[in-house]
Amino acid sequence: MKYLPIAIIFNLLFSFIINADTFQAAQKSCEGGDTQTCFKLAVAYDVGTVKKRSVAKATEFYQKACNGGHTIACYNLASIYANDPKVQPSTVNGYYQLACDGGHMAGCNDFALILADGRLIKKDVNKAINLHRKTCDSEFYEGCFHLGNMYVIGSGVDKNASQAMAYYQKACDGGFAGGCYNAGVNYSKGEGVEQSNFYAAKLYQKACDGGLAEGCYNLSFNYAQGQGVEKSIAVATNFFKKSCTEGYVRACINLGNMYFSGKGKKRNTFKALKLYQKACYGKVAEGCYNLGVNYLSGAGVVQSNNQAMGYFEKSCEMKYENGCRAHAQLKKSGSLKISQMLAKTGRLFSIIKSSL
Repeated sequence: MKYLPIAIIFNLLFSFIINADTFQAAQKSCEGGDTQTCFKLAVAYDVGTVKKRSVAKATEFYQKACNGGHTIACYNLASIYANDPKVQPSTVNGYYQLACDGGHMAGCNDFALILADGRLIKKDVNKAINLHRKTCDSEFYEGCFHLGNMYVIGSGVDKNASQAMAYYQKACDGGFAGGCYNAGVNYSKGEGVEQSNFYAAKLYQKACDGGLAEGCYNLSFNYAQGQGVEKSIAVATNFFKKSCTEGYVRACINLGNMYFSGKGKKRNTFKALKLYQKACYGKVAEGCYNLGVNYLSGAGVVQSNNQAMGYFEKSCEMKYENGCRAHAQLKKSGSLKISQMLAKTGRLFSIIKSSL
């Protein structure tokens, strides 16, 4: 589990309350059994608002608060321990369980994911489903999203695309962007619902607005191809850029292709190369392949067969067939037909997938 310095909302809510003037008094109050103050001290150490940030001190005060029944402290303690290889998984799970039993839905959600995964503790899919239902019914909408995923893959339940769609829609309506994205994918494919590019685009837009870069990415294709929206290469390019900027590196390839071909953007080979490089470093094979093509042709860079070979090899290692083929041919003959490969460089790589 990825650990962030506790749930951000609680940082903002509590960290400002303890300052240099009140710190000593707060420590005495915590030592006297004031659980809420122990929690506030933990937050102060966790984000470094009073003293130098110290996970060890934060853990100490979260422990005191959790022992006093503070469920959010138990959850934050579990999140810290989940990233510490020296802590036994049973200890981590115990704190998630405490948080969940105390009504903290994020604790129930994370505990359900651990139970469904089965790597840290004995797998118990039925219990995971019940916990996800509990969180979903309690309006913790990530739980609805995970229930949808379980109905898609048939984990502990019979596969049911319509039921999955209902849970994705509920998650989306509750503001969970992943639900909007997966509901959009279902509309795009016509799975569990009548196919509709119009509704798919609406849902991708909602996912994009909710901060999910994959939503922006898929929406780009709707605009590029005029599916469910008025066709606009310029708008598609803007969404590719947004998705790339927000960390979905596959979008960087397509944005690079726009710059390379001059579609939607003024032709700029240098920017295209930078974007292909970002995608390649992000382990997207097509980015490495496109770099290889550019080095082979000398488009925007000094021509280099060795550099081209290296990038083709990288893409091949990522199981990209075109990269393997180019690497083998270049290694064998020392040359390739550049014109055909440059034509491929300007294409969009259109992949719509569900975030399971």
